[in-house]
Amino acid sequence: MELVAPMEVTVGLVMSRPAVTVGSDVSAVEALRIANESGMHHLLVVIGSELLGSVCRCELNWSFPGADTVSVMSRRALAIAESKTVEEAAQVLSSQGLGCLAVVNERGELSGVLTRDNLRAAGVLRGEPGVDCCAACGDSDHLAPADCPGVPVFCWNCLAQVRSSGPRDMYYTLGGGD
Repeated sequence: MELVAPMEVTVGLVMSRPAVTVGSDVSAVEALRIANESGMHHLLVVIGSELLGSVCRCELNWSFPGADTVSVMSRRALAIAESKTVEEAAQVLSSQGLGCLAVVNERGELSGVLTRDNLRAAGVLRGEPGVDCCAACGDSDHLAPADCPGVPVFCWNCLAQVRSSGPRDMYYTLGGGD
């Protein structure tokens, strides 16, 4: 009897297809309309065929009137090959604090987007506070990069509350307190 190695789950099997892209000159209002109509939370921002970054609905909702997608996007985009494992992708997302990865095929062409939600659905991420979502609010977008193993992960919104001016300067914990 010949033993067969279990098939590894690849990024190409769990990613969202197709990736929804917007040009760098597209207004934030138009990009939000595109995101809403497509049902995608993350859009990839491009100039021609060059990938610049990603923008999510949250960033688009917070944008100033007249803003374009480049001025609104908070993160550069990283790409991963369809053939990589979902475990490898989860490591990249966690270590970089990203909400999505652009996915490219064997020809280097954009073929989709991989999100934390895709990885949760595949059973790779568990939605564990402080590990793959914010330890304070539970958000899985806008996470600070996980620099040190064992140190809880927080989103930029919660970190900004701690670093704000005024009476909040006295607080050094997240989640409130007396």
